[in-house]
Amino acid sequence: FTQSTSNSGNCVHCKIGSADIQILGCNCLLHTRCTRLTFAGEPFVACPHCKSASKGIYLLPLSFKEIDEEASKAAAVTVAPKSSESVKSKATSREKRSASSQDEELLSTAVEEPEPRTGRWTPEETAFVDELILKFGDGVIPVPQGEKLHDFLASILLCKGSRLTKKMKNAKLSSKTFQKTLGYIADVGEALEFSALEEAFLLSIPCPVQRSVIKFHMQRRWREFFCQVCSDTNQSLDADAWLNSIEEVERRSSLAKIASRMKKRKQLIQHAIRKDSESPETGVIIDCNGLAEPSPQYHPDPESDESEDSLLSYYFGVEGPDLLEEYCKPSNGDHSSNPSTFLQKVMKFFSDNNVPFEHVDLWTPSYVPVSSAGENWSSMNHSSTCNAKCRLVFGGCATVNPRNNQAHRFSSDEYFAMISFGKYSERFSFEIGSGLPGRIVQSGISTWDQNIQNAPHKYFERIVGAI
Repeated sequence: FTQSTSNSGNCVHCKIGSADIQILGCNCLLHTRCTRLTFAGEPFVACPHCKSASKGIYLLPLSFKEIDEEASKAAAVTVAPKSSESVKSKATSREKRSASSQDEELLSTAVEEPEPRTGRWTPEETAFVDELILKFGDGVIPVPQGEKLHDFLASILLCKGSRLTKKMKNAKLSSKTFQKTLGYIADVGEALEFSALEEAFLLSIPCPVQRSVIKFHMQRRWREFFCQVCSDTNQSLDADAWLNSIEEVERRSSLAKIASRMKKRKQLIQHAIRKDSESPETGVIIDCNGLAEPSPQYHPDPESDESEDSLLSYYFGVEGPDLLEEYCKPSNGDHSSNPSTFLQKVMKFFSDNNVPFEHVDLWTPSYVPVSSAGENWSSMNHSSTCNAKCRLVFGGCATVNPRNNQAHRFSSDEYFAMISFGKYSERFSFEIGSGLPGRIVQSGISTWDQNIQNAPHKYFERIVGAI
């Protein structure tokens, strides 16, 4: 027996692809709706199709192949028009860029519960829903006993309940519940027709990204219903691989949420740097080089899900499908920017002595000529360097990884916020007496500040990046 790791095989009953289960012994592939189960308590000893001896049912794991392929295609879409393009071509490129951004956002949540679908009904969807309602009423699909028709349709079609009730005002969807008869589609012709209508509905969705997402969730729902039916009838089921794929769904869902938070954080930080640079306090220098050009109508909203290039690419210089993995993979050490031996020793001291500090910034003195601000440093002679002003520049930072130190219990969001603050700080430099680093150097006395969110901006210039 060879267990299938893909759900691309054809069902031996209706001859249509995307089978859901595999019979242990004969390796026959079937849709859940094409599988005849034994009565409650009876052992599953023979394949319902070929009648060969069987040891049970193997529930196929979810396949991410199609979604990943669409993700690669969406990422490969050209997003920048050439300078020689006409105005019309540039407008078309902007539309493509917007569509690509929406596709990437949809794919980023593809393994989560997506937003319920809205919009008009296509003839193919209407025909498929009519068949679903018919088979639901006949009791010949694998649905848990007592399931409401309204909930079943909303789950399978991934659409809002209001969309169903508006389409079928007099159908009384909520009052109809599933009553099992056969529990599967016995007639081969009817099974083929059902599968063909489902395939036609999926092909009627014009957006390939949305199509792959809906197909993925439909397969998941059918298999979840089948699991529930097997549990209710005490039917044994080999679902280890299926459960592993569900864990992968949850992992990807978690990564998608992290990506969404990172994108919003990047927008807020870049907007803050621009605003700070417009009227900096005396002795505070802010480097805005390399920031992405803002949208003319951009207004940062902490609650929004606006899409930009991933913050991981901005932070760590990684791109592509492994971007989130690079951020979320287990780390043996603490995160650091421009790591130095000094910072490493500081973080080791924190760890060895359970010191309750989580983040360290390093500021180093640099001498800038007073009268030669525009002159290249390497071209200056010794006399010009003597007439220089000391400036504190960002020398690196390090953040304790809470997974590696039990003394530092803070959330992943707080961990990421501190890493973000380090990236925000690296664009600042301070003259002696300006900013928190400059004041400490000037006085020679350490300081302890609390509730900096209430401090005036001129006292803590990096407050926007810290909260």
